[in-house]
Amino acid sequence: MKRLFAITALLTGLWCGTASAQNVAPNVNPQSIGPVDVSLVDNMSDACWTNLRDVREYAEEKLHISGYSTRGNQLELGRYTLRVLAVGYRSNGQCVGTVTVEIAAVIDFGGVRGFHVVGQVTGIATRGSNLNNYVITKVQELIDEM
Repeated sequence: MKRLFAITALLTGLWCGTASAQNVAPNVNPQSIGPVDVSLVDNMSDACWTNLRDVREYAEEKLHISGYSTRGNQLELGRYTLRVLAVGYRSNGQCVGTVTVEIAAVIDFGGVRGFHVVGQVTGIATRGSNLNNYVITKVQELIDEM
């Protein structure tokens, strides 16, 4: 039944111009993960995401309000990072994109470095001028769940 609800919600979201999914591990809190870096990955084209500085500042402030400390953008082994990844383009005057916001630790497993994701919000949207407000909304959703 839960799977049917999730599929229905996703399809409804696609029909309406947005879709979203989120998941955060139960033990994610300021004491369990320590200081958080903020990292932005902009793979949007055609000016579909233009407020990167605002998003970084918003994420850092929202983390502070929620009891987390931030450290900048250092991506060190064993440290947690709030990563904002955005991919999109403009089509027929509309910005179309996917935004993923995740909290993840940089890990080394057998000599291979990667990310251990403990929380994630992902959404797909279509908007007229840009996806700036949509990106901030996704950051807010993840941090609110943390």
